[in-house]
Amino acid sequence: MEKLKAIRGGHRSAVTRLINRTKERISQEDIGHEELSAAADNLTKKRNLLESLDSQILDGTELEDMEQEILDADDYAMNMEVVIRRFKDIVSGNKTTPFQQTVSETTYVPIANTLDSSNFPSTSIANHNSNHSENVFTVDNNSVYTNANPTTATNFYHKLPKLDLPNFTGDILTWQTFWESFETTIHHNPSLTNIQKFSYLKSQVHSEAAQCISGLSLSNANYEHAIILLKERYGQTQTIINAYMQNLLELTHPSLTPQSIRAFYDKMESCIRGLESLGQSQDTFGSLLVPIIFGKLPDEMRKLMTREHGKKNWDIRSLREAIGKEMHVQETGFSNQSDNFTPTASFYTAAKPKSYSRPQSGNYQTKPKTCIYCKQSHSSLECTTVVDREKRFSIIKQKKVCYNCFGSHKVSECRSRFRCRKCDKKHHTSLCDSNKNQEKESDNRYIAKLPWKEDFPELPSNYNITKRRTLSLINRLSREPEMMKVYGDIIADQEKRGFVEKVQDENAGEKIHYIPHHAVKKDSPTTPIRIVYDCSCRESSDKPSLNDCLMSVPPQMNELTGIIARFRLHQYAATTDIEKAFLQIELDEKDRDVTRFFWLSEPADPTSQLITYRFRVVLFGTTCSPFILNATLLKHLNNNSSITANMLKKDLYVDNVLSSFQTEESMMTFYKESRELLSKGGFNLRSWTSNNVKLRQVAATENSLDKSKSVKILDQLTRGTSAEKFVQNKLWMHGPEWITNEHQWPSWHGNMTTTSLIVNEEDEEPVASLVLPAQTENTGARQTERHFLVYLPMRFAIQC
Repeated sequence: MEKLKAIRGGHRSAVTRLINRTKERISQEDIGHEELSAAADNLTKKRNLLESLDSQILDGTELEDMEQEILDADDYAMNMEVVIRRFKDIVSGNKTTPFQQTVSETTYVPIANTLDSSNFPSTSIANHNSNHSENVFTVDNNSVYTNANPTTATNFYHKLPKLDLPNFTGDILTWQTFWESFETTIHHNPSLTNIQKFSYLKSQVHSEAAQCISGLSLSNANYEHAIILLKERYGQTQTIINAYMQNLLELTHPSLTPQSIRAFYDKMESCIRGLESLGQSQDTFGSLLVPIIFGKLPDEMRKLMTREHGKKNWDIRSLREAIGKEMHVQETGFSNQSDNFTPTASFYTAAKPKSYSRPQSGNYQTKPKTCIYCKQSHSSLECTTVVDREKRFSIIKQKKVCYNCFGSHKVSECRSRFRCRKCDKKHHTSLCDSNKNQEKESDNRYIAKLPWKEDFPELPSNYNITKRRTLSLINRLSREPEMMKVYGDIIADQEKRGFVEKVQDENAGEKIHYIPHHAVKKDSPTTPIRIVYDCSCRESSDKPSLNDCLMSVPPQMNELTGIIARFRLHQYAATTDIEKAFLQIELDEKDRDVTRFFWLSEPADPTSQLITYRFRVVLFGTTCSPFILNATLLKHLNNNSSITANMLKKDLYVDNVLSSFQTEESMMTFYKESRELLSKGGFNLRSWTSNNVKLRQVAATENSLDKSKSVKILDQLTRGTSAEKFVQNKLWMHGPEWITNEHQWPSWHGNMTTTSLIVNEEDEEPVASLVLPAQTENTGARQTERHFLVYLPMRFAIQC
């Protein structure tokens, strides 16, 4: 390639020298018509030779540089043609209008139309700011001729504008659009040679389509072969019809949201219009599609459409109109009222809801998201078709769009204020390194890699400080043998369950780091302590900790207020959580040695030798643990897309799920499907509780019921109760009898007792304390009743 460019540069220098010498002889009036004609003929031969070299160089040019190479070659060829014609005009005695030719990029010399030396083109070497430095010259685009054929040169050789053509990747459904655009703009353009058309074609086809013609070298003859190959593979009418029909049959079931219905409707309309453009009438395929499309719609949407349509049979036209109308209703914020009225908190309290304004329906339009990687109707961030980061980068590079906002400019010119939501760097979130941190293992557990910072400082081993702090911990625990036993039992249980493992070779490992740990007491009869691992421990003030070397990426958490609002929306409520969520994600083998810690070889003997363990799973203590859990759960739910998965994504907060349902049937379906769905990723939904008896019974039989005696759903006993029943409820409206009977009030003797208020038995510490009389005249049930009456409002206030 470099040799060819050097040869071309030599010939261009020869052209420049010939033009300058001829100009000089003209200025000295020392040249005859025969010599001037010979110079023109010589330039013509040079032009033909340079065109051949241009073609060879174009064969080896990278796609991103191809357009500029074509434009540069065309400019040079056009300028040569202008000079050749000028020489011939002078020989024939024709007069020409003044023109300009650049001596440098900023200096212009006016030229007259006679043989006077000051009036002939002054041509010299000019360096072009391109990827290569070759001798070029340009002529003003406004140059015209007064000879018999005044526009010949400017019509055949001209600078092409930048064309914004659609790309084609091998998707047969986009072939028609691509070919009609390319055919009109390039294929039937008489000013382009076949090799130029082939260059444009190669720059617009990618992926599978590019492989189809990859074996053809860039030449005039091969352009026609390339078109034939592409048409044979992608342009067969019946094949395109079959693809449209298959796409209609495989339409995904939309949810009852404006975005989902819009995506469903747009894809359906695109396929039907595509069939019509191929001469297929709705009457020929409509009867087949009606039951299929109608069956994919949400139940509630089918009911509304049927109620309005009546008993008439559906045809494809009326079904399309009905779906479009329902989509418009959803997008403009109005919906048909169902027969069942669900009262809200505003209804019970007579509070006026906050009003908000919505754009007028004529101006309000929801634009469906289209994935840049697979062109399906979803966000690029949620793409499950193209998940490999390198493939995503390849697609972005082929499309020549910005890595940050996917706009048609370079990332260095991007003015978007948005950055990656995971690392805050200037690239799209779907291209972040963090997306590579989750992989699936054969036993249905996910494996996570730690998200190391770029150019993170060298991580010290922390061996000495960790050993010193571990010995100090053992010394403290040895004074409480029961605590020592519990501590040792916890580590033994973690090893038994595969959460930690003994290190066999302490010298093996690319990065080795030790983490100290300590006990935190809990107010719980089952687990009085828990072990906390200090990943922020530094060997010295100038050395980093493990957390210092890891990216602190915030998880994509749902808004808690939204979760609470949705949880209060329907009659049936249920809560659950993921059992030991962090410990269900395995840690990549290469990262395990930075999670080493010491413990006794014989826990019952404080003087026994220390041995080394390391974590096999993600430990709760690293700064990135919440992000890894959140990213893994979202990836699992995206990979197993369904109505239940979408609901889990909306109602998930860290490892807890709070949901409400309109019917008992939908709640039981959610219970079954959510447990099955998460179990595929190695997660277990446990501690279910609900205001529904059936769910509690089923959960009890499957050992997934929350066994805590405290009430976690404040209104689970009153959920769904009508306003009339609330008014009729004497206890609710007036309180217990002892409140209005001062003889039943507790007597005060000056002694007080402090009772802990624990919202959850698993909490480490009480969230509040109640100061109550130590002795009262009324004990037993009434004392419990009064305690509970104070407990519920306080707990409600604390939680909200």
